[in-house]
Amino acid sequence: MSARLDDLPLRPDLRGLTPYGAPQAPLPVALNVNENTHPVPEDVADDILDSLAHALRDVNRYPDREFTALREGFA
Repeated sequence: MSARLDDLPLRPDLRGLTPYGAPQAPLPVALNVNENTHPVPEDVADDILDSLAHALRDVNRYPDREFTALREGFA
């Protein structure tokens, strides 16, 4: 079930307006929806996946409120 726009808590001056939607034109490159024509380089994608895998190991813990690693990086 999805919410209807009229069911959302909108300001009165926004009610009744039509939200913007990117038109889906059948073109080889969809610049109208800000698609990049180049894929993410494989080494960059691998680095992103490695970083995510590392971050997910501690996702169930609160972050270091002293920001120790960040401060050491700046030092």
